[in-house]
Amino acid sequence: MEDFISFQTYSKFPLLYENSVSEAAETRIRILRFSIVDVSDSYNYAPHRHTGPELMFAVRGNYDCTLNDREFNVPPGHGIFIQPDDIHSDHCGADCRFVALVFQVLDPIGNLCSDFFRPGMPLEKRLFRFDGDPEISGIFDLAVRRRSDSNAFLRQTAASLAAALIWNIFSLQKELLSDSIVGALNDNYFRSRIYELFFAHINRSLSIREAAETLGMSRRSLEYKFKALFGKSPSRVFMAWKIRQAIRLLQAGMSSKSVAEELGFANPFHFSRVFKEYTGTNATIFCAKR
Repeated sequence: MEDFISFQTYSKFPLLYENSVSEAAETRIRILRFSIVDVSDSYNYAPHRHTGPELMFAVRGNYDCTLNDREFNVPPGHGIFIQPDDIHSDHCGADCRFVALVFQVLDPIGNLCSDFFRPGMPLEKRLFRFDGDPEISGIFDLAVRRRSDSNAFLRQTAASLAAALIWNIFSLQKELLSDSIVGALNDNYFRSRIYELFFAHINRSLSIREAAETLGMSRRSLEYKFKALFGKSPSRVFMAWKIRQAIRLLQAGMSSKSVAEELGFANPFHFSRVFKEYTGTNATIFCAKR
């Protein structure tokens, strides 16, 4: 049971590591606020210290602001990146539209990232153009449309589109980002590759040697990386991931024997033994309690 001390639980049973490629990337960015602001007269917001990162996008008219005692005029099609501890204020004129995205970025073990730029980087480097790239401007336009969509189902996609937009802005500014944020982003990519590998071996075994070769790493480097990201060996993480799949299959009504076959266990007895080791509960008892 020591594997699950720091994890959430699903009912009485532990939820293990993320089980899909999308979770490995998308859950690293949390959208806290997605505001579309239309200014008809004038707009002023007093100086305030940011506790988290924010992206401001000028859509119509100029978005004017003060960032750390520097005045900035952000023209349409451009944006500015505000990071935690910045002192920021808005003072826009009439007939202006801007979009504000407040978000969080989590590193692979769930800690909030706070330093986004390299030390000593000039503030003017925080400005970026988002309408110069058709793909980025397309994501931006669709995200804004979905944010205001009358269709409740389509409106639910706005946060995912906003997260995709943020990843693209990071890509635009990748040469300016701090080592800590670049490391976090690289680790997210590594996690996504891990889960792709896990899915490819969902019904069979996966040796450390095979995993290392597939990921282009030495065995020692792979074991060190897993220890840093998950606090466990590759084999323990893979088996914990399989048990999470088993929990979901059992809850969907599949028999213990079928789950054992589906996930590539040698036989139902082997599956039951491993299931109890990782969850503290017998799989057949689990089925009976559904």
